[in-house]
Amino acid sequence: MPQRGKDSGREPSSEAVHAAEAKALGTLVDTLPAQKRGLVKFKDTGHLVHRFEQGFVDVPAASAPRALRYDQISWVRQGYVRQYVNHFYRQTRFSFAICSMDRAVVQWEGGFYDADTGPGDRGDPRLPAFGRQLAQVVSEARLPAHRTALADGKDLVFGAVVISRQGVRGKDGVVPWSQVDPLTVDNGVTVVRRTGQRRPMISVYSASIPNLPMFVTLYEELRRARPT
Repeated sequence: MPQRGKDSGREPSSEAVHAAEAKALGTLVDTLPAQKRGLVKFKDTGHLVHRFEQGFVDVPAASAPRALRYDQISWVRQGYVRQYVNHFYRQTRFSFAICSMDRAVVQWEGGFYDADTGPGDRGDPRLPAFGRQLAQVVSEARLPAHRTALADGKDLVFGAVVISRQGVRGKDGVVPWSQVDPLTVDNGVTVVRRTGQRRPMISVYSASIPNLPMFVTLYEELRRARPT
């Protein structure tokens, strides 16, 4: 199995290799560490994710490896919060929960330094980048089935948010799309507002919404298609 000097000391253990073989994940692509920021620099937490052609092996610091195939992932939840100390940007905290079709869930947590925030220790941003890519791919794969469900008149539940062809379900019933503002996602919070009202109709942590990219796509498609 190929090794990389950059990932020296992070190569898959024999247990991780066996887990990958049991799920027929193919060839190793990369090894990604979860990191958190110390006083000055980012450091590995001991949690590794081995990327393969057909899936990945999750290896928490104190747990047995667990393999998931890409084509068996049901949903991905993702969250990001920028952290500041005395008004100075310190890091962006990330969290991912990834659920397979058989309801096995793996979780990733850590921090990274956004490239657009200026100079600073970048750490290793590959794991959150992979998580975002994974969330996008899973959402795209499951989007057609959810569009069909909407066309059949079904409600779709995304955590605390329920949408349908008629509108968004609020505390006082369904608010039609003609009365719903564009969705806003800011620093880890997703907000739904009724047109003309400052107070949010729904405000939830983005990390609680499964397949957020798909939810955003469907929300905006339904809102734009509202009767004029």
